[in-house]
Amino acid sequence: MKLKMTVAAFVFFGLVLVGVVLVSTAGTDTAKKLVGVWEVTKENGKPPKDKGILEYTADGKYSLDSQKGTYTVKGDMVGRIFKVGEYEFFITEKINKLTETELHTQVVSTDAKGDFATIIEYKRVKK
Repeated sequence: MKLKMTVAAFVFFGLVLVGVVLVSTAGTDTAKKLVGVWEVTKENGKPPKDKGILEYTADGKYSLDSQKGTYTVKGDMVGRIFKVGEYEFFITEKINKLTETELHTQVVSTDAKGDFATIIEYKRVKK
């Protein structure tokens, strides 16, 4: 009986370990794909006012035009942190699509009128 429980415990913990590895690997693959230089091609389906250039580096840093900060990836979410003066800001974007050449994200913001989403489409560019 003890042997069966020991084997069952090893199998259970082995499955948990495999699940943790798969989840962390999925985030890592997304982070690896994200690294590079991206140019804004559309905002909410329309041509952007400015062709913003977004760059993600492998060491967890990013720049968006003159804005610089750090980022983290968890699943299909990207969290970006940056400072303006003494204030620190945090933006969370949901990745809707990520290929070798395309990145589509969604940012949900709130203003006096309520919540609104901005969908931004990027294309990968060579630096």
